[in-house]
Amino acid sequence: MLKLCKLCLVSGAIILANAGGVFTPTLYAQEKTENAFKADIADIDAQIEKGVKYLVSRANEDGSIGAKETPNPGITGLAVLAISKTSLKEPNRATLNKAADFILKGKDPKDNSYGGSFKKLSNYFTSVAIMAL
Repeated sequence: MLKLCKLCLVSGAIILANAGGVFTPTLYAQEKTENAFKADIADIDAQIEKGVKYLVSRANEDGSIGAKETPNPGITGLAVLAISKTSLKEPNRATLNKAADFILKGKDPKDNSYGGSFKKLSNYFTSVAIMAL
């Protein structure tokens, strides 16, 4: 049995919302009917809003989003990308702008890559920066 979590996919970023109950794939498949793919839009919107609020709550003074101890342009970029793909981007414009500034400050003038002290992952961070900005 797998522990089921409600997941909200926002532009490739997975935002964990509420922990659910026990999930048995076989029983789940048997219980589904022709209405299997009809989504409860209000519930989905509520989960997206909850996920965006969580990401915004993790914004730091330097503009990064995530752990204060290790500001990371990759995590920040994915959070910016996720928030910007929702209808909640305008109320969070200040956080998004500050995060974009954080990402841009990590640009290496020698090779125009992003990542700062995460040099071994500069291809990844540059790709995320391009998607987010």
